[in-house]
Amino acid sequence: AEIGVLPPLPYDTTALEPYIDNATTTIHHDRHLYAFVVNMRALVGNNSQLQGFTLAELQRLAGTDVVSGAAAKTLQNSGGGEWNHALFFKHLAPAGTPQSMFDTAASQELKGAINTAFGDFNTMKAQLTTAAIGVFGSGWAWLIATDEGLQITTTPNQNNPLQTALATSTNTTVGIPVLGIDVWEHS
Repeated sequence: AEIGVLPPLPYDTTALEPYIDNATTTIHHDRHLYAFVVNMRALVGNNSQLQGFTLAELQRLAGTDVVSGAAAKTLQNSGGGEWNHALFFKHLAPAGTPQSMFDTAASQELKGAINTAFGDFNTMKAQLTTAAIGVFGSGWAWLIATDEGLQITTTPNQNNPLQTALATSTNTTVGIPVLGIDVWEHS
C-alpha cells in the first residue's frame, strides 16, 4: 500500500455478501481505512525522518525511537491500521470467483508451506480460527512467514507482526504477514 493513498477495493462493496455485508465493507474501507490513510499522510508529511520509507518499512520502525510521543502512537496505530486493512482487503475475494478458491488461487509454494507447517489447509484454517477467536478485545490473527516456516500469531489493536520492536511487549511472533483476520469488535 502506498502511504497516504486510499487503495481502491478490487471489488464492489456488496461483492463479499453474505459473509461481509455492504455496510461493514463500506465502513471499514471508506471510514476506518480512510482515517488511517489521512493520519499517516499527515504524520509522514510532518516528520521528515519518516519520509522515503514504504508503509511496510514504517511498520518495522513502530516502537523504536525514530519518533516519540503522539507521533509514535500514530505510527503504531494508524500505520498499523493502514497496513493491516490494505492487506485485509487485498486478500478478500467474492465467493465463487477463482480468486476465492484456495485450490486455484494459492501458489504451489504456499500450498507446500501450509502442508509442511500444518499438515493440510483445513488444519491451518482451524488453528487460525482458534487463534482469532482467542483474541481478547480488539486485534488481529495472522498467518505469517518466518525463517522457520509458516506460523500463526495474534496482535492487539492495530499492531502487526512487522512491528518488530513491539513484538516482545505484545507476545507476538515476528514475521511477514501472509493473511490477516480483523477481529475487532466492529468486524
